[in-house]
Amino acid sequence: PVARMHAIWTLEGLGALDAALVREKLKDLHTQVRATAIRAGETLFKAGDQTLASDVLAAIKDKDTTVAMQAVLTANHLKLPNVKALTTSLAVKADAPAGLREICTQLVAPKQSFGKEWTAAEKKLLEKGQ
Repeated sequence: PVARMHAIWTLEGLGALDAALVREKLKDLHTQVRATAIRAGETLFKAGDQTLASDVLAAIKDKDTTVAMQAVLTANHLKLPNVKALTTSLAVKADAPAGLREICTQLVAPKQSFGKEWTAAEKKLLEKGQ
């Protein structure tokens, strides 16, 4: 699995990653390979290839929490269609893993109380990073 993850990132870095390979790796037996494929696939979206949107959204329902979390984070980052509704439903789904529910809750309604600890310059940097 480590070699497969390295290969994915190497191809991504070389600009040689394609949607077909990402789809293939989304079916990999190893969860970290699937999560890596989702994350590396973000580059394709940013380059204009929107064909993986349904694959990423489907991965939100992956039985492995790591894969589901990465899919939620990627879908949110890329502002995929219906991601808000999916994230909202997962935030309140009783049988969803606690970590996934918490991530979804934060994406739907971020807690702002921590913001009082930051200076104006730090808040600006945080917003830029968002």
